[in-house]
Amino acid sequence: SEHRFRAIFESSQDAVVIANDQGTCVQVNPAAQGFFGLPPEQIIGRHISEFVCSAFEDPSDWQAYLTSGAFKGETLFTGADGRVRHMDCNAVANIMTDRHLFVLRDITERKRAEQAMRESEAQRKVAEAIEVERRRLFDVLETLPTMICLLTPDYHVAFSNRAFREKFGDSGGRHCYEYCFGFTRPC
Repeated sequence: SEHRFRAIFESSQDAVVIANDQGTCVQVNPAAQGFFGLPPEQIIGRHISEFVCSAFEDPSDWQAYLTSGAFKGETLFTGADGRVRHMDCNAVANIMTDRHLFVLRDITERKRAEQAMRESEAQRKVAEAIEVERRRLFDVLETLPTMICLLTPDYHVAFSNRAFREKFGDSGGRHCYEYCFGFTRPC
């Protein structure tokens, strides 16, 4: 079983850290070394809270974990390269060996994708709301008895209401000064 554990420990794609009862890291797998961007000698001997920052920052959090014997949650980690990563952390205490197993999975890309989806959805909703309000405005402008014509910065007719079209006809893509007055340049 020791050989099987070693094979799983060494080949895991997830970062695996084993800590003692005080929370000191005593063993790390190669994935943890890559995840933290540190060699084993710079991880072993340090408290797990240095690596699982929001989960066990307060010593009472560590004691609460020891009492329950398990932890599952998302937390943040700032790697040696300065990048902040999101990680899914699963921890379990083994009271028989006085060891604690932490399995950490980098979920940074998933979090970015979720955020991008939320932002995209928010932008879509804003765009829909703007379009609804735009249609409402044009519906109101269309029914007014006063002639209304909206122009682009280069004097093309972007909108003209029914009263305006009855007086001047359809713009046909012409500039307002050509369309309304027959001029060759802006008024």
